[in-house]
Amino acid sequence: MPKIIAIIPAAGLARRMGSNQNKAFLIVDGESVIKRTVKTFLEVKGIDQICIMVNPLEQEKMTKEISDMENPFDIEISIVPGGNTRQDSVRLGLEYIANNNLALLNSIKSIFIQKKSNAEKGFGSFSIPNNLYEQIKFLCLSGKERTLCIVHDGARCLVDKELIQGYLTELKQDYVGLGVAVSVKDTVRLIDDAGNVVETPKRSNLRAMQTPQGSDFEVLFAAYQYAKKNLIEVTDDIAVLETIDYPVKLYPGNLANIKITYPEDILLAEKLLKIE
Repeated sequence: MPKIIAIIPAAGLARRMGSNQNKAFLIVDGESVIKRTVKTFLEVKGIDQICIMVNPLEQEKMTKEISDMENPFDIEISIVPGGNTRQDSVRLGLEYIANNNLALLNSIKSIFIQKKSNAEKGFGSFSIPNNLYEQIKFLCLSGKERTLCIVHDGARCLVDKELIQGYLTELKQDYVGLGVAVSVKDTVRLIDDAGNVVETPKRSNLRAMQTPQGSDFEVLFAAYQYAKKNLIEVTDDIAVLETIDYPVKLYPGNLANIKITYPEDILLAEKLLKIE
């Protein structure tokens, strides 16, 4: 069975919430956002490790927040310092995992990293193979132990266990990047900077992204390093995989899997919990 690692970025400030507190610690129906999120992942059999990315000044607070949680499958939990953006936090999480797993680090080096000079620091120069998908597939089919890495927003605290389990089953079927998404209900129009309508995309072909999103660890790691080296800014993990032209697919999400972003989202989340 593949090893599964989950990265949960939760280092952001709640600026759009109108709060000076990390939204991970905001309360939804008597329980913090991050506690609800982590609790669901701890209930998923097959996950080996969870890395919670936090503001470096809040490591102690986060450790205390989740210290009393039940962990029926003895999943390894790491509280890791994150960055200023979600993208930085995920990349730092990937680096933390690689630096603490020699087999993964060697696998990354064998596929992507060119020999570095003494003057170079970090992970060295990256070379993304044109046949990356075929190479990953070949390695896995030849007996290499597969490690999958999924990323889930800490602020999506209503994600349910069944969605995660179904998503992981699908992710194991192929060697692509996989993201959770839902159909778009409203008509969407593309405009220019002046507000003029440029295009009206076909609604049936549009999807709104959620999380989790992920792929084989080595692929996700390399994509984030590539984005960093080329100063590419993205908003999610599927977009990072697209920067290296890696094939991606979407998995049906759940409308209740909302992201806590604005004050009214707290009220909506509490109403959704009552419906359950």
